[in-house]
Amino acid sequence: MASEIKVTNIKANDGTASLTVSDNSGNVTLAGNATMSGTLGVTGVTTFTARDIHNAGITIADAGNIGSASDLDAIAIAANGNVTVSQNLAVSGTVTITGSQSRLVGISWCNANCDGNAVTLENSKTYDAVAVSVGSAGSKLTYSHFSVDGSGSVTQTQKVTASTSWHFYWSVGTNTIWVNEAVANQGPHWSLVFERGATFDNG
Repeated sequence: MASEIKVTNIKANDGTASLTVSDNSGNVTLAGNATMSGTLGVTGVTTFTARDIHNAGITIADAGNIGSASDLDAIAIAANGNVTVSQNLAVSGTVTITGSQSRLVGISWCNANCDGNAVTLENSKTYDAVAVSVGSAGSKLTYSHFSVDGSGSVTQTQKVTASTSWHFYWSVGTNTIWVNEAVANQGPHWSLVFERGATFDNG
């Protein structure tokens, strides 16, 4: 019995050529669809000339990369799943962030001889607010936490304490906070209010 079978073409029963074996380079060409029930192991580079479809997801190696022909590591995926994009990211749809992020919800400010506008806070949420004054009392900064209960009552915890001698401080109302100018014509004062996602400090 021969130890090798050498062929150029293997044809189906109807005579159509479905498999071509090159006798000089070792290349194998499939003219029709191929179905495999096992695992395909490729030691070389696989090139797809048409769009490839994956019905069960794609897995790349830990710390592997995804890229274009000109930028092979445009997307890097770490072993823990963190994704790093090395080029500009353009998004045409809606971006939804589910992790811990702080969101700017309002600005309260006044130029002079006025209180800042009220910033509306939602029930059962926590906020961080930073206010700065550059009035006649000198440059001052105050930073506070604000917690809102289910009925809209606001509780302030000062982290960097302000006082009336600074000519401005935070005032609270039902579901609202604002910068209060304690002494007239001592502005300007302005503030940023963030819905807490990630804390600003260790407190």
